[in-house]
Amino acid sequence: MLGVLQGKNPVDDLGGWLKRPADLDILIDAIEDGGLKQRNKAMVILAQQHGIPRRTISRLLHITPKTVTAYCRVYSIYGCERLMEGFYRRVKKSDDDLRQNTLFAVLHAPPSAYGFNVDVHGPILRLRYRFRKTSS
Repeated sequence: MLGVLQGKNPVDDLGGWLKRPADLDILIDAIEDGGLKQRNKAMVILAQQHGIPRRTISRLLHITPKTVTAYCRVYSIYGCERLMEGFYRRVKKSDDDLRQNTLFAVLHAPPSAYGFNVDVHGPILRLRYRFRKTSS
């Protein structure tokens, strides 16, 4: 499995391990082009279908056995598409135009527009100076 993850072993002959051979293309894309979480999901499914124990899979991929069990359960119930895309459509905060425009406006406005750089220390320093003057 480590050879597959590192790209040393070909992944084309792994289709015989899967109950659903059509999922092989999705898993290969996840291994080759996906992020760490997508690669881990694909490797968990391939290793589990090959008969590797879940504890060994979790040690190899440095994830918890509970995560391996969850990935296997989702794959067996819903299939590969649902495993790879997740259950909820998550919108990134960085994709929100209103948030981007507001942040851009705040960062490019002068600090005094939001109450910063106001002379806060002046009155405090004057009180200290008066207190020193009267106590001596």
